[in-house]
This record gives sequence, C-alpha cells and structure tokens, in this order.
Amino acid sequence: MTNQVTPIKQANAPTPLPSKCTDQVLRKSQLLEVVPLSYSTIRRKINNGEFPKPIRLGANSVGWKLSEVQAWIDSLERAEGVRA
Repeated sequence: MTNQVTPIKQANAPTPLPSKCTDQVLRKSQLLEVVPLSYSTIRRKINNGEFPKPIRLGANSVGWKLSEVQAWIDSLERAEGVRA
C-alpha cells in the first residue's frame, strides 16, 4: 500500500464556472452605474424594445446580462459614428 495524499477541496475556494457561464449579471444599482440613464427611461426603452430585457433571478429580483448591455452601448457608439 502506498500512502497517497488526496487533495482536499478548500471550503471557500471558488468553483470554476463552465465556459457557457462566463457572462456577468448586473443588478439594478450596477446597471445604473454603467448606463447614464434614469431607471424610468431604461424601463421605457425596455418596453419599446430599445434596451435589453432583464432576466429573472428569483421571485423578486432581476438582472441584466453584461454582454447584452455592452452590445447595446456598442450599437449606440456605432450609430453615433455613422451620424458624425
């Protein structure tokens, strides 16, 4: 018999995410730091199909995928470049 030491997973070590789960989720307060619009304007744009829809995180919480918000910002920059 050999005395092999089996590594023990640390209790507080983060579990690596699968490659599909690399997108961050922004909560409302984080979204308002990234997007220079009021929340009521963002809601209006969501209702008009002009802003990414939030995803449901729980019974009383929603968030926005950072990649979708970034794509929206990028589309504004491209549109501004066309007008300039």
